[in-house]
Amino acid sequence: MLSIKMEKVEEKLEKIAENTKPKYSFLVTLSGKGSKLEGVFEPEISIDAGCHYEIAFTSLDTFYSMPNINSSNNTLQVARTNGPWQTLTVVPGCYGLIKLDEEISRMLEEIGLSRAVHFKANYNTFKCIMIIEAGYKVKFGSLGSVLGFDDGEYEAKGRKRVVAKHTVQILPINSILVHCDLAGGSYLNGTMEPIVYSFFPRVEPGEKIIEKPVEYIYLPVSSDIIRRMTVWLTDQNQNLLDLREEELTIRFHLRSC
Repeated sequence: MLSIKMEKVEEKLEKIAENTKPKYSFLVTLSGKGSKLEGVFEPEISIDAGCHYEIAFTSLDTFYSMPNINSSNNTLQVARTNGPWQTLTVVPGCYGLIKLDEEISRMLEEIGLSRAVHFKANYNTFKCIMIIEAGYKVKFGSLGSVLGFDDGEYEAKGRKRVVAKHTVQILPINSILVHCDLAGGSYLNGTMEPIVYSFFPRVEPGEKIIEKPVEYIYLPVSSDIIRRMTVWLTDQNQNLLDLREEELTIRFHLRSC
């Protein structure tokens, strides 16, 4: 009986000793231009044998600079009914539908086709409405995929109103995913991916993004010795974000457990 009691006392003492071991805690900050950053730790971070790490995302600072109009979706052709086609190429940037229409109108005025075509939104159906003035025609290039129009030629003998077949797809980013190559225990569509956080900007394009989680979620780190760390931002489809060389700062809390 005495030996059993002594064993229980020893077990309790071992638990107390384990719980009172010093805990290692590190605030890790990576900063630089672009959406992929790498840090090398000198000296390396290591802890006592038998201990493990876990990591949590704590904050992110950058600017909402991701272009929704780029070289893959920025062309449109306009012409008078019997005239040559004029190609309009929208400068890559962050556009809402109103600003996109303003930019197209500016370019039309420069080539002498002022107000040949005008775009506006139907906020009930989320579809784009195109107004073509009499005597003009429009042929969509890659910009059609943004505005919801199928490829093809649209001509107006009289003033013509055309409703897009598909909804406007002017915001390709549905969620921003924060990746960290140290993290485990996270899944995307059933596949393990090193994603530590996801969010969507609560500010307008061009404004400062300051993102902080309501509470920290710690994920396991597979290695007990950390020599380098890579973090990157993608959209929901894991396409690397184009921050257009804006400064990005990401912070993490790394601790032993």
